[in-house]
Amino acid sequence: MTVSAAIRFVQGATDGGPGRALIGVAGTIVQASNANDTPDVVSWTWEWIDVAHGSALPIGVVQDGAIPIYSFTPDVQDSYLLHLTVKDRFGNVAEDFRAFTVLRASGRYVPPYRGTNASMNYGGSATGWSVSMYAWLNFLDGLGGGGGAPGGASGNIQFNNAGAFAGDSVINRSGVAFRDLTINSTHLLTINAGLAATLDGATLTIGGSGTATLQVGTSGITPHVEGGDAAGLNKFAALVENPTDPAATGFNANVLRLKGGATAGVGTAFLQVDRHDNTPIASMLQSGAAFDELQFVPAVDNKGSLGTNALRWALIRGTAVVSGDMHLLDEERGAHWKLREEPDHIAVINMLTKKRYRLPLDPDGDASEDELADP
Repeated sequence: MTVSAAIRFVQGATDGGPGRALIGVAGTIVQASNANDTPDVVSWTWEWIDVAHGSALPIGVVQDGAIPIYSFTPDVQDSYLLHLTVKDRFGNVAEDFRAFTVLRASGRYVPPYRGTNASMNYGGSATGWSVSMYAWLNFLDGLGGGGGAPGGASGNIQFNNAGAFAGDSVINRSGVAFRDLTINSTHLLTINAGLAATLDGATLTIGGSGTATLQVGTSGITPHVEGGDAAGLNKFAALVENPTDPAATGFNANVLRLKGGATAGVGTAFLQVDRHDNTPIASMLQSGAAFDELQFVPAVDNKGSLGTNALRWALIRGTAVVSGDMHLLDEERGAHWKLREEPDHIAVINMLTKKRYRLPLDPDGDASEDELADP
């Protein structure tokens, strides 16, 4: 009688049948045997020709001798290729190659690289590699253009949601992490972390503990960051011309940041301008019960200026101006006067000639209550 070999894989209640490749699971023992054994077979040699990447199973002969059954445990996903050689008592030899595969979560698998159509006949298939390769190539083809949108209906990348493709480039998945993600587009990138009809509770977190940087724009592009609710209220906008390294020296080292306060109330700083190192520069305070009663104050007394010698305000309007010494400066005419309040008169000082004058004041009766009101 001629000896023959046909590997049979059995994993739990799953029996692959004689001479059939089997798709199983990782972590459960598989028993491999020769389905065509006869009383004349006296030797069985089991050898791994190929194992899945990362598997602890060794390449080469793993069992040789008079034991007809070989047991192994697939430990990672993808494919294993087992080789069986049987010998009968007359010295006749037969061999068989058969694949065992653990599917990935996607349902795809990497076949054994040294496998043949005959060794990868899962479920009786005679096409071997083509089953796996079609699945992979179809997946890769879907990554270009419309991401596999039916009929190529969209040229944008799309993401599958429960079997249906979401419109355009929509990502709606918790726990997704991106590294070195670059988006080149003339369209808007919209991040809506709220519920379907709600903007409350939307949080975009950049980085964890330590320093995190959000960079908007590159060289030659003016960054523009803007936000607000659906009605256009509570709006925030920031325009930064040329932020540089906070550790640098010079004017650009003092990059300004705008921060909103947590609550409203008299004396609350709901808009604060800080240096890069969080040192306050100035604050917008709520001076009354309503937000239209405002004060813009420096961080410390007698610090800061409005305008410079080169960049001046054209006109400043106010119902009352409370000042210390008042300087009247006109560089074009070469004039510089200082007005100083004294208890009983106004002193006028010429800052160029260093001469002091007294403004004559004529009594004009008693002041009214409105004139005495504290500004």
